[in-house]
Amino acid sequence: MEAALKINHCHKRFPGVYALKDVSIEAFQGEAVALLGVNGAGKSTLMNVLGGVLSADEGEILIHNKPVQIRTPGDSRACGIAFIQQEVQLFDNLTVFENIFLLELKNYRKMSYLPVLDKKKLCEKSEALLKPLGCYVDPGKKVSELSVGEQQIVQIARALSLGGEILLFDEPTSSLSMKEKENLFEIIRKLKESGKTIIYITHYLDEVEIICDRVIVMRDGQVVGRGKVSEVSKEMIVNYMVPSKMIFSSVDSQMTDEVVLRVENLRGQKNPKGLSFDLHKGEVLGLWGLLGSGRTETIQALLGLEPIESGRILYREKGNLKPISPKKLFKKCGYVTEGRHYDGLYLSRTLWQNTTGANLKGFSSRFLKILNSKKEKEEGRKYMHELHIAAAGEEALAMQLSGGNQQKVVISKWLCKNPEILILDEPTRGVDVGAKVEIQNLIRQLASKGMSCIVVSSETEEIQNLADNILVLREGYAGAYLQGEEINNQRLIKECIPNNTQAGDII
Repeated sequence: MEAALKINHCHKRFPGVYALKDVSIEAFQGEAVALLGVNGAGKSTLMNVLGGVLSADEGEILIHNKPVQIRTPGDSRACGIAFIQQEVQLFDNLTVFENIFLLELKNYRKMSYLPVLDKKKLCEKSEALLKPLGCYVDPGKKVSELSVGEQQIVQIARALSLGGEILLFDEPTSSLSMKEKENLFEIIRKLKESGKTIIYITHYLDEVEIICDRVIVMRDGQVVGRGKVSEVSKEMIVNYMVPSKMIFSSVDSQMTDEVVLRVENLRGQKNPKGLSFDLHKGEVLGLWGLLGSGRTETIQALLGLEPIESGRILYREKGNLKPISPKKLFKKCGYVTEGRHYDGLYLSRTLWQNTTGANLKGFSSRFLKILNSKKEKEEGRKYMHELHIAAAGEEALAMQLSGGNQQKVVISKWLCKNPEILILDEPTRGVDVGAKVEIQNLIRQLASKGMSCIVVSSETEEIQNLADNILVLREGYAGAYLQGEEINNQRLIKECIPNNTQAGDII
């Protein structure tokens, strides 16, 4: 059977890094191939070679058995290759049809000599692309008015409008709700049925079983495993991806009876709705719930990032619980936000500048407030070593690091502040298996040393691994408080489901 895409003996070297070592892969028409590997395994480099962002040093690319030269993104598009990125790459201020046909708008003028678009024709063509994907949004709507799932579908429609026959999906579900994920999976099934070739990059192995036909695993720039999904177990995939020593190491809980934070009937403008809970010294408290249950809003209200209407927050100081305002509480906490690119990192700054960014006062002179960059760099090196951040040095820019290493830098920024409470919202979203395990181990180790942690996670396995106790949120309310043997998949799903809703409607 002729392969729709074949890469033979591809090599790519950078100064000091052998990024791709004799990589050969193939993908057939009408199938989805999972491309797996930890950050730094070579997946992104290989995709950039296919996308014309990078040129291979050696090797060849064949489309339907014909050798092609891909030197630019334009060459890649001409070969029928299209990317659907992890982060939505659309212009919020433009309409759906403008985003879909952005590169071809000049071909849709009402009159060739006037810069007036034929909006009716553009909307009709947009609908013809969107409806088979199960999306019925108004093509004249601004993209900013769409949900993340709808925006993802618009990206797919744009790829198809450009003649995409080989579609490269890079972590497409990282920001989607459960229903949006299922909708995306159905779209990918339809694309396969229509003869499209899918290369699917993900860190979620459950997704591989659902929609992929074959698996290709990379490590250290090489292909180290491949096979049919039906013949390759999760354990085999993980063993290919990471060394066996990199496993989650459960640390015995050191949680004490001492309450460091008490929240009483906290109510925000939208969420939470009269929420109460205690956080103990050395505890990892999990916040669990469906998308829209109020997890992030609860954290933001707690820290003064969203206004609160009523309720009381008490914080332990000098042995006693005393009322504290949300903004003052924030000064005593670390907060790893959900979006590291949006509000977690200074992407154009160095590793050491990011590490010290939340505690500049600790590195400035007493009177003139002049920063001591030497001490800042020492701090950057310290956390680079302690958190095993893979970078050329503390002078490396945050944007140059892999997703997992960027997340470690975000965590180092807040640890540098030496907080008593560390709050982490989706701490392992979009990172590879190896980095996920390291971050999970770090959270448990911090708790074992007396730090109190609040963790928001959408993954049942992760929340069960990490949490001593779990507060289940349901539409802004406390649905349940689970301890010990009460914590299991069935109970988590049962308690987060809104009243009058069936589990099958959500999962």
